[in-house]
Amino acid sequence: MANPTFKSTYYYGRNGYIAKRMSVGGQNVEVEISRVMDWSIEASVDMVETTTFESDAATYVPGKQTATGSCLILYYRDTKPISYKTADFSQLLDGIFKTTNSSTQDRFLLTLGFKDGDDPNKDRIRAFVYVTGAQITCSTTEMAQVQLQFTVDGHFLNVFDKTV
Repeated sequence: MANPTFKSTYYYGRNGYIAKRMSVGGQNVEVEISRVMDWSIEASVDMVETTTFESDAATYVPGKQTATGSCLILYYRDTKPISYKTADFSQLLDGIFKTTNSSTQDRFLLTLGFKDGDDPNKDRIRAFVYVTGAQITCSTTEMAQVQLQFTVDGHFLNVFDKTV
């Protein structure tokens, strides 16, 4: 019996990227936030109990969906103006380090994905998010880092190869 040949691609942290939809030159474009060390996202569905008094086993139906995530970015300043390709980390901090009140204007389209040189719409997750926390760390022997936490607002727009 012949062994089937499998073609597979494994991804590493170096393949990860984060992008934010922004207005550049009067156009809404997806701008990659470069120098990302890692990102993670967790999604869950609350279960609503529907057990009746007569039942001796619990029953459930799916309730609301929630998702949160985080990313670790190297702290840096881009020395060139924002281009259509990259922006510095400060573009993600705009919604949390503020001198004014937070608002719905702080929501933005976030893309988490893997670069494999193939299809840019493949292997990515897209959703509107709010940055809910940020921690900037500076130590003597390490590069300065920014740890961000975010919450997904609504449903996902893309989940890997599927557009929702």
